[in-house]
Amino acid sequence: MNSGRTTTGTRMNSLLRYLPLGALALAALWQRYRARRSVKETRPPDDAPLPIPAPHVSIILPVRNEEANIDACLASLLAQDYPDFDITIIDDGSTDATPRLLAE
Repeated sequence: MNSGRTTTGTRMNSLLRYLPLGALALAALWQRYRARRSVKETRPPDDAPLPIPAPHVSIILPVRNEEANIDACLASLLAQDYPDFDITIIDDGSTDATPRLLAE
């Protein structure tokens, strides 16, 4: 009669011994899922055709003391191929040559 209890107890001990390993495996699978999802979310979206007419987009560019970067930044924004946009530049009290460069 004791052999049934001993076998059940031995089986239970064997299962309990592998429980931390199973929990670790589940945690690893969960982390893998989260990592793959994060990588997928960082990829650029698939190209989709623009609706006709394309919606108007306003780009607001805040600047302050951007003398070294303003020319390249504006050139990049103006070189885009989007058909309908405007750029509003807001200078926050620049003390360098940024206002002069913007006026040009």
